[in-house]
Amino acid sequence: MASREQVEDVNAEVERLLFEGVEGGFDIMKYCPHLPSDCCRCRKPQIGLLENEVREGLIDLACSLFVGDTESDILFANNLGLKSILITKDFNINCDASFLVTSLLQVVPIIDSLV
Repeated sequence: MASREQVEDVNAEVERLLFEGVEGGFDIMKYCPHLPSDCCRCRKPQIGLLENEVREGLIDLACSLFVGDTESDILFANNLGLKSILITKDFNINCDASFLVTSLLQVVPIIDSLV
């Protein structure tokens, strides 16, 4: 399991790679620090991770996009009513993502097309 610092370092690098030299970035990047055995509400596909932000109006579901690389990421997005992008090389995955890509770098043009 990754430490909070490791997760934040990876997230910062992802943002740097995707948005270097352009205006923008991710509004919210969160993760669940719990183990599956903890049975918490913030572990995907449960919606607790972003439930407060949605309730407080910090996330406009109609204008938001969730990016993930697992089926549970897409289930989470669907449970919240979010459009989703699945990053995968296995297009045989049976999940209901809004978009399928093979690289994180392919996410930016999708975001641009939705703005």
